[in-house]
Amino acid sequence: MKQNISLEQFPILSKARTKYFCELGQKKYRKERGEFLAEGIRVCYDLLNTSDYIHTLVFSPKLLSHSRGEELLAKALLKKIEIFQTSEETLEKMADTCQPQPVIACLSCCIPPIESAFFDDGRRFLVLCDISDPGNVGTLLRTAEAFGWDKILCTGSTAELYNPKVLRASMGSAFRLRIVYSELSQVLSFLAQAKIPSLITMPREGCIPSQEKMPQRFALFLGSEAYGLPDSVVKEAAQILRLPMSPKVESLNVAIAGGIALFLLRDENA
Repeated sequence: MKQNISLEQFPILSKARTKYFCELGQKKYRKERGEFLAEGIRVCYDLLNTSDYIHTLVFSPKLLSHSRGEELLAKALLKKIEIFQTSEETLEKMADTCQPQPVIACLSCCIPPIESAFFDDGRRFLVLCDISDPGNVGTLLRTAEAFGWDKILCTGSTAELYNPKVLRASMGSAFRLRIVYSELSQVLSFLAQAKIPSLITMPREGCIPSQEKMPQRFALFLGSEAYGLPDSVVKEAAQILRLPMSPKVESLNVAIAGGIALFLLRDENA
């Protein structure tokens, strides 16, 4: 996409808008306004190709020296997205990272209702219970997409999808997966209605996934490292799984253990 791009065609971001965008770094403002920020050239490029929820781009002049900078701005112009230029210093104030990339997008939040996760005949459901560390959540989203899991149900104190650390760790997967946030009781109710069995993991008990035949459709529950899964989930579990580990190791980080389970339980026919 070849188009002559110059700084002069983009207005400078005002102090009021700068303050507005900086505030979106806080969860309370994201929740109040239904908007969030996404950082980085690759993420913004992907969003322009796949999302209808991006409405504003803010960039520093440094973007134009990047190989895809002009193309990114040209795409945004074609989609009639609002574009502002600003200084690197101002962009640093808006960004969540110490050395931000030269472009940030502002998007409208869009988390679908729980019913949307059950509209089709999905075969693999990942349920995240009280996983509060945003890096772990983002890593699990990225891993889930890599191994073909596209239905993610988040409950309890699981980190907010639009937390910058979740978005960064997911490397774009957060925008491509079908992700729902709901009360645990509602998730269990929907799984029961759809006759989808629940699978859980335990450090030292249960069967090894590769040695057992798994049901065609199921939901894998992953819980907090500190507290494990809620009793209501353990009680309803149709099957308990474990990963074969050395007895010298007590447990694994939830993102690592979850990643191994997601691989072992992937749908090879998908």
